[in-house]
Amino acid sequence: MDLKSKIWGYVFGRQVWRFCFCIFTFWMIFSIGLPVAAADDLRIITTVEPPTNYLDEQGRLTGTSTDIVRALQKIAGIETEIEVMPWSRGYLLAKTQPNIALFTGGRTPERVALGFEFVGPMVTRRHGIYMLSEKSRDFDSLESIADHKLRIAGLRGSWRPALLAKNGIFIEETDSLEAGLRMLQAKRVDGWISSDLELSQILRESGVRRSDLQETFLISEASSYLLLSKGTSAEQIAVLKDAFETLQKTDLLMQLAQKWSGILEVPFSFSRDRGLFLTSGDDDGNRFGG
Repeated sequence: MDLKSKIWGYVFGRQVWRFCFCIFTFWMIFSIGLPVAAADDLRIITTVEPPTNYLDEQGRLTGTSTDIVRALQKIAGIETEIEVMPWSRGYLLAKTQPNIALFTGGRTPERVALGFEFVGPMVTRRHGIYMLSEKSRDFDSLESIADHKLRIAGLRGSWRPALLAKNGIFIEETDSLEAGLRMLQAKRVDGWISSDLELSQILRESGVRRSDLQETFLISEASSYLLLSKGTSAEQIAVLKDAFETLQKTDLLMQLAQKWSGILEVPFSFSRDRGLFLTSGDDDGNRFGG
């Protein structure tokens, strides 16, 4: 073999060796689970559900829970942009993928079993079934609603319609609370699931008078949280829970209660064990405090 051939053989051999070494190194990084920055990114997801999280007239995300989550991000040093999508899609992602933070959702036995962690409570709501006043009647149990074969509109993916369905009640699932209200107005359903917190905002935007609706059954009073999906790192969970504890030690949550009382023209209160919640105007127990 002449000198030129030997040189080319040497150069080619080194290039092949380098290529193989790079492939081997890349494979080792992923096979042994060394940290990769993109894999640890936390996605923060919410849905349009006023007044906890919704888009204002300029299309900007706002709401009571949105304010709290942004405060948590600031304390924890998390700069992730909040994504907005239908609740059913966000909840599916949170059930099947790690590193998903989803708000605002209730703490249920099913979600505990799915491995969710909960940061909060951020808000507490009175969840009920509403009917048109002209057709309203009172029910003392879910069984009695099922016996009357009523059709109830509920938000797809929410625990509330799931609970009713387990009790034999026919549910018309919707992608938004507003869609359920429209179905009720059109008399396509007999009842609509909502809460005291969402009701005033949705009615205002829909032009529906409060007197047109009647709460016919109280499902429960329950708190809602920032949900962290199974597989989210213990460090990330601890950071967010610590951030919430830090937030509770400040006066920001009291300020948010005052802020949203003015914006929504309804009386908000705050307490450590309930988060933000609506109260009657004559409640002098713990207004904006505790």
